[in-house]
Amino acid sequence: MIRLNLASLTRQPLLDEDGVAMPPAYGGRESAHIVDGMELLDALETPVMFTADPGARLQMLQQHEHALQSVLPPLLDAARASSAASVLAARRAAVLAQQLLLCLHTSYKRVAVDLGRDAGRFFRRGPVRQALTGALLSAWRLQCAHARSYSALPDGFWRDCHQLFACIAEQGWERYRKPDGGGSDGARLGELYRRILLLGMNAANRLDPQWIENLIALVEREAPGLRLQRIRDVPDIPGAFVFRDDADLPPQFVDELPVGGAEARWWLVDLAPVSRALSERMAQLQNGEFASPQELQLLLRLQREWLNPPRRRHPRRRQLRLMQVELKVGLVHCWRALQAEAGEVSLAFHGLPLELEGAGEDETPAVLQVCNESSSGVQLEGEAPPQPLRAGELVMLREVGGAWRPGLVRWVGFSGEGLQLRCGVEFVGAQAEAVRVMPVISHPNGRYQMALRLRRGRVLLMPGRHFQPQREFLLADGQRLVSVRALRLLAQAVHYQVFMIKQGDELPLPEPLPEPVGQER
Repeated sequence: MIRLNLASLTRQPLLDEDGVAMPPAYGGRESAHIVDGMELLDALETPVMFTADPGARLQMLQQHEHALQSVLPPLLDAARASSAASVLAARRAAVLAQQLLLCLHTSYKRVAVDLGRDAGRFFRRGPVRQALTGALLSAWRLQCAHARSYSALPDGFWRDCHQLFACIAEQGWERYRKPDGGGSDGARLGELYRRILLLGMNAANRLDPQWIENLIALVEREAPGLRLQRIRDVPDIPGAFVFRDDADLPPQFVDELPVGGAEARWWLVDLAPVSRALSERMAQLQNGEFASPQELQLLLRLQREWLNPPRRRHPRRRQLRLMQVELKVGLVHCWRALQAEAGEVSLAFHGLPLELEGAGEDETPAVLQVCNESSSGVQLEGEAPPQPLRAGELVMLREVGGAWRPGLVRWVGFSGEGLQLRCGVEFVGAQAEAVRVMPVISHPNGRYQMALRLRRGRVLLMPGRHFQPQREFLLADGQRLVSVRALRLLAQAVHYQVFMIKQGDELPLPEPLPEPVGQER
């Protein structure tokens, strides 16, 4: 008997551009991919999908899964917001994609249970295998969709994935693969399960969206090398990833086996083959002509975290009083807020050309609640801000009327319709100032970039990857122009670097130029 979580899908209302729940009859102004997705969701939830013969439901599910191949990619593309104007639409697309995959996953599980209830050892084995295949494949795709949108997986996800694979392994179907691909890219069932485990061992909510894509590609490539062993067959496990096949949890790192760990339900995840493959890949990147810094940095991070997963460095203090903070997201908005606080109103400074990439209208600061704090940062929760928020992004926060304090987002979690936010922010310094910076060795027509000077002028936060020891920069702070040298890298995010600087000589300013009429502020 197959036992799985068959709780009915709780359909979440999608919100329109004004944040109002959309009626059942969708408006004509909806994007085609939203309309197509909602129509397919309706088809997956029709009464016949619950009452028909399991074999007939299996055939209908396979047809709906085929239709999903054309509906899902536009939704996932729309879910990758790159501007404030598209954030709400992106969150709606992400929620709809998750609902479609969750409904498909639950329906396949329901069919597998119904088929297994009356299936003898040699009766209808083919349909049972197809249903289990559809359930495991949709579980992998559902997990990827949640990882991309920084949202938590539904309750029961891990317990059911363990149970699905136990059924598959019991029947000897680990090496079975879907004949037509069906979105599985030819992966065998054992490989799909290992993908789910390997992705679950990594905190995707701590990664930038591009890193998440790189992680998913890495998992698809390397997961077949993952080895699973029952704990009772392993003599010693000093520091390893383990899981119980009856628990609703992914593999987790433990220093020693929990009490009762010798029971048959405990499994060890052996990462040695995958770790060797990563080392070989890093050597290729380091020796290659076209090395990818982002991929290399991700591989280094994964190897470090697999051997010694990050742990909290400072104790948290739960907030016993309600404390709300204003939040600015992104370098442009943070820089302008500091500029306004310092009494500057012009982007121009003695005619120094300033790079305005990503500039736009300033947004009203989001107001979030501090739920706990430590000496190095805070955890925030509340309604998500209108700007795209990602792990590694620069933010500034302050109590109303207080001074802005910059930090980097370390992890992100969305819930509900994607409008409720929880995130962790690590402070990078105090006494922040808005400055303009340009490397000395640059293009003759190079432009100054927005940057933040911190800790009484000893630290610089810049976008990009400009840090090199002793590299010289020109820095304008609104009053003077000075040369500075980079000393030591303090923090590296995907989009920003924080490093120590040493101030050099003051330089003469160019003659002021009139600000062009209509320049953005």
